[in-house]
Amino acid sequence: MRIVAFGCSYTYGHGLPGCLDNNGHPGPNYSKLAFPTLLAQKLDYECINLGKSGNSNKEIWNDILNFDFKEGDIALVTWTYYSRFCIIKSNTTQRINPWNDRDKPFYMNYSNRNDMLLDFYTRLNHVNTYLQNKNIKSLNYVIETHEDKSPEWNTVDILGLFEKIDEADDRCHPGERSHIVFADKIHNHIIR
Repeated sequence: MRIVAFGCSYTYGHGLPGCLDNNGHPGPNYSKLAFPTLLAQKLDYECINLGKSGNSNKEIWNDILNFDFKEGDIALVTWTYYSRFCIIKSNTTQRINPWNDRDKPFYMNYSNRNDMLLDFYTRLNHVNTYLQNKNIKSLNYVIETHEDKSPEWNTVDILGLFEKIDEADDRCHPGERSHIVFADKIHNHIIR
């Protein structure tokens, strides 16, 4: 059995020991202290962590659609900030993020919260249907809360929020305790 985790830097374990290169950038390996590994250990499953720092929900959606699932896999999806976006090209992805000066025209002229939320719920529901058709169990979580009501056509339950209880060494991402608590929360959803 495998836990196949999709998400952004929170899933990757950015800021935790074992995943950063000498310059403090994400290295080729995710942190073994990130919640997907902790959860897999609790369940005695293999862990495949496909979290990537800076991922958008569109990239997460694309990663799921292009992954070779096997019978018995559990897809663990931790959706990221709604404001992130990307353009998927044939062999690369161009990320569009609110913190990049280059991308400010996109956010000033073409982006709004309502559109981003509708895009998120569309991808969430598409992934859910896709995985159901493959007989793959999926668990959906978010790293960002919002006051907005989900659209009436949304049929997917979001099981919870990944809360930042402590900080990693980078003072930005969740720390080790946050990952332990989140792995416990997911474990409880699986075993009940």
